[in-house]
Amino acid sequence: MFAAFGGTNNISVYYKNINKKRFSNQTEIQGKRFLVKDKLPEHKWEMSTETKNIGTYTCYKTTYSKEVENKYVTFKNGESVEEIKKETILITA
Repeated sequence: MFAAFGGTNNISVYYKNINKKRFSNQTEIQGKRFLVKDKLPEHKWEMSTETKNIGTYTCYKTTYSKEVENKYVTFKNGESVEEIKKETILITA
């Protein structure tokens, strides 16, 4: 997969190689070009038996859940207090 984005003379190029599980991102920041290479994250999808026909394709419902940390800042007695809450997000495709 390849995508290019631009605006105000800055162009970012994204390349994703699913077979090798790697991605590259070429971007320009303050006139300097950077190339970032990394591996794609692996997700453990769970396929259900629920199906839906879309056109001529039979699609299966899959879900993936991940735990994220959200940071909340509040003020108590004039001082800031940080609280980190862990939440589970469910992604369905």
